[in-house]
Order: sequence, then structure tokens, then C-alpha cells
Amino acid sequence: MKLLIRICVIVLIFTRAYTNGQDNFVEQRLDDGTPWLKTNNVKYNRVGILAGTFIVGDIVGMLKLKETWYNEKKGKFHALGWHDDIIRWKQMDKYGHTVHSSYASDLFSKSLRLCGFSANNSIWGGSLMGWIWITQIEFADGFFDRWGFSWGDLLGNTVGAGFSALRQYYPNSIGGLRLKVSYHVSQAFKNKEYYRKEVTYIDDYEGLTFWLSLNVYHVMPKKIKQVYPVWLRPFGIALGQSSKGVALHSHDGYREVFLSLDIDLTKIPLGPLDKSSFVRLVKDELNFLKIPMPTIRFTSTGTTFVGFYF
Repeated sequence: MKLLIRICVIVLIFTRAYTNGQDNFVEQRLDDGTPWLKTNNVKYNRVGILAGTFIVGDIVGMLKLKETWYNEKKGKFHALGWHDDIIRWKQMDKYGHTVHSSYASDLFSKSLRLCGFSANNSIWGGSLMGWIWITQIEFADGFFDRWGFSWGDLLGNTVGAGFSALRQYYPNSIGGLRLKVSYHVSQAFKNKEYYRKEVTYIDDYEGLTFWLSLNVYHVMPKKIKQVYPVWLRPFGIALGQSSKGVALHSHDGYREVFLSLDIDLTKIPLGPLDKSSFVRLVKDELNFLKIPMPTIRFTSTGTTFVGFYF
């Protein structure tokens, strides 16, 4: 997944000259720097690059999964029991599927816009591509005795892809909402306490935190926006979740909930650089990371204040 995203970002960088020949078709440019086109103005050479990137990234990604996950006994296709599946990891894996699906869908949508597809086609086509990319893993899981097809993961994939589509389709209404992630190497990972050896950073649920962030400035009335200080515009709030004690057994442990300040990187003013579609694109891509900020942590045992939680 990470490799595909890196490859796609490289493709986006190489296609940053997409404005050539398209200015007459551009209705407006989004905050991420990509064009909002009413009709298709497809650049087929870029489509070929995107398709090749998707195929190569998909093959490389599946081979990597084969090394780390799919190296065990196969069997008949089967699905996990709903109750047993949904309570594992305190739902951290479901949040992970939602965030990854949303991020992949968003990236594919941007790529399609850079290829000259219309707004509608890029939004729904990109969301479908992101959903397919993540969901294929679920069907592969179904053929391994140890894993199994997960309806909960499929639900997370669908919610993530749908969230990406809605954010793009209604930017004024819900564009200020973001799914984000933060990570620190957990003590359980350092001590190799996880029940299986193949755990990577992406599976370190005791170190990962998934966030729903809201930029406050984005939802303010126009009259308040006009007098709101520029330096305050990037700030918002975020609600997050992590888990502890789930390493040895996925059904054990407890949930941690966080309320934190957050920064929307797209709202940080960079002066003349903000006129560059490429700079806006990079800011938007990096905005899935939750910046360390003062945070309040809630657990079943009490409430604590964390200076800068990541």
C-alpha cells in the first residue's frame, strides 16, 4: 500500500505540468491544486502512466504481502464470524482500513484529474479504484486458514472510499473534515510482544492512532471568516483512538480516546508559493499526518493531559 502511494506521488510530481493546454477547460482549481473540469479533456499518455503505475504497484504490493502475510497454509474461501472479527484490536484494524481506503481513493481521484478526467469521473472513478485496491486484499485473506474474509474490513473500505468521494463532491460542507494518522513505536513492538512475528509498523495497533480532524475555520460563517486572524486558520480539533494491551491477544486490552488540537497544513499560508498547484498538491498530500499537539487522553481508568502526543 505504502509503495503504491509513493509511486503514485511520483507520477503526480511528473505530471505537475498538467496546466499546459488545459487552461481553457479549467472551471476552477481545488485547494489541492488539481483542476475541476466540467467535461473530460483526457491526456491518454498520462492515463497510460497511471495504469502502468497501478498495475506495477499492485503486483509489487501483493508480492510484499506474500512475504509478510501470505506465507501460511491455504484452504477453502471462508469468512470470519462477524462478532469475533468486529471486537478484535478494539476496532483499530477497521479504522485502519477506513483511513487507508480514503487516502488511496483521494490519491487516485487526484491522479485522474491530472489525467484530464472531469470532476465527477475523477471523484467516483478514483474512489472505486481505491476501494478495489484495498478490497482485493480481503478476498485474498479469505483463502488462508489463519486469516479469512472480513466483512468488517470490507465495511471499513467502503466507508473510507465513500468518505473520500463525499469530501470532494461537497468541499464547502464537509471539506474541513479529514481522516488522519499518527504513530510512535509502541513498547509492545519494541519488546516483540505481538503474537505473530510478521507484525510491521502498519500493524502496530498499540502505537498507531487514527483521527477524525475538523478545521474550525472551514465551517465558520462568512462574516466571521472575514475578520478571523490568518495565523489561526490552520488550527482545528481532532478526535482519535488507539489501543493498549492488544499485542498478545487481539481480544484483550483497552481503548484510548484522545481530544487534541490539530493543524490543517493546507491552511498554512506560504505567500507566493501558494500560487503553485504543485505546492498546494504537496501540502494536501502531507495533510493525512496528525501533527503533534497538546492532547487530552481518556481511558477507563481516568483522564490525563499529554503535552505533545504523536
